[in-house]
Amino acid sequence: MDAVHVGGLGGTYAGSPIGIAAWLAALDVMAREDLCARAVRLGELIRGRLNAIARALPAVGDVRGLGAMQAIELVRDRATREPDAALTMSILEHAAASGLIIISCGAYANVVRLLVPLTIEDELLTEGLDCLATAAMRACSSRHTAAAASASEPSRNGRHAQIRRRPASRHSIEVPRYRRPRLQVRAHQVFRRSVRLMPAPVVW
Repeated sequence: MDAVHVGGLGGTYAGSPIGIAAWLAALDVMAREDLCARAVRLGELIRGRLNAIARALPAVGDVRGLGAMQAIELVRDRATREPDAALTMSILEHAAASGLIIISCGAYANVVRLLVPLTIEDELLTEGLDCLATAAMRACSSRHTAAAASASEPSRNGRHAQIRRRPASRHSIEVPRYRRPRLQVRAHQVFRRSVRLMPAPVVW
């Protein structure tokens, strides 16, 4: 500490005796309760449940993570890996309706990330993962139901509606294939309503 020149220590709590005391106390708790090993065990439990969801739902394009921080990526097609932000939002809404508050992340808002406290009880973790699995199943089921209803409903001229794309001219400007949808604000609003209206939500 004395070897560093004045102002050479960067960071929010650099040089703060209170911050350093809290940091040392946290390290003592981590060592005493073996939280690093706990993080590995939690990661194995969560990864196992997420892999089960991925096997049941083709919309899950990837399961990844490190330790207790795990995530699933939602896609429209596993081959193309096209992001599915709409399905991700639907999962968040179904989860919030059952009392589980989770968030989306990723460049295209199509990733559901889990980062539970290392001190979480196994029973509470299982309850949260059950809610997540149910929410994912319901969101995918709603998607299929809506698609089937749309396909069976004829358009005004008696034919099924078709999506037509204009051919790109040689003067067209190429734009990125995927654009990040503006859904995060809406998700946060849903979560705030859940906190106010639900007596005892499961918060991760």
